[in-house]
Amino acid sequence: MPGRSSRPPAAGARPSWTPPRSAHRRRSAPGARATGCARPGWAAAAPSPTCSPTARSRASCAVRCPSWRLAARSPGSPAWRSPSGSRPRVSVRASASPRVAPPIPRLAPVAAHEIGEVLVQPEDLQRRVGELAERITADYAGRSLLLIGVLKGAMFFVSDLMRRLEVDCEVDFMAVASYGSQTSSSGVVRILKDLDGSIEGRDVLIVEDIVDSGLTLSYLLRTLRARDPASLEVCALLTKPERREVDLPIRYVGFEIENRFVVGYGLDHAERFRNLPYVAVLAGH
Repeated sequence: MPGRSSRPPAAGARPSWTPPRSAHRRRSAPGARATGCARPGWAAAAPSPTCSPTARSRASCAVRCPSWRLAARSPGSPAWRSPSGSRPRVSVRASASPRVAPPIPRLAPVAAHEIGEVLVQPEDLQRRVGELAERITADYAGRSLLLIGVLKGAMFFVSDLMRRLEVDCEVDFMAVASYGSQTSSSGVVRILKDLDGSIEGRDVLIVEDIVDSGLTLSYLLRTLRARDPASLEVCALLTKPERREVDLPIRYVGFEIENRFVVGYGLDHAERFRNLPYVAVLAGH
């Protein structure tokens, strides 16, 4: 061009003009492999020869070389891959304020002064349930038995008894309420929950928690006999012979106890103490 020399510079001479850093970037050929700091369509400038990941630590290179510093932000970049091909290790910091689960509500423990003498221990209960199950299995061999549990007191007893039986059996439930004081029955009964199915022509076994005066059980027997079962028998975990006011045929009896108010193993006082694994006297009664 006019005003400029057309002679090439001498060998070894430095150029009088250096392009800006961005001018060093060049378009990459299609399919060329880009480094971690390259923009799409551009090839990244080569890292400094003094700043190689094999010559110095990666942390030192990231400080001294911008291209390696950019590559550090891209874990998938080839420049940061170790010789074995493993990915950079990522540390996870625990939350400064971990979430604490709300406390689980718990029932108030039974105070020792509320429970008196233990009449039947847990192991004696389970032993006797097994003995009753053996007798019932022998008596109803080859027959289909329907157990009727009287709620709520007999729920544990009928469950344990049914698991020990070795005959074909089903279970149904009735719930009755007896008018009277909290510790005695008047014999005037109303049905709160009736059976779900018919008992006509069935072998029926009533499973009771306790029989004291016998008035409630007498009402149940009259009610169920009117429904024409093939047979109707009673299995009671506890009986109180001293309290008996009605002569009733109870075929299977677990324990005979004295005339005291008892709780545990399904029996309650004001809906408490059912979960006790033994049968004990309620303090003050």
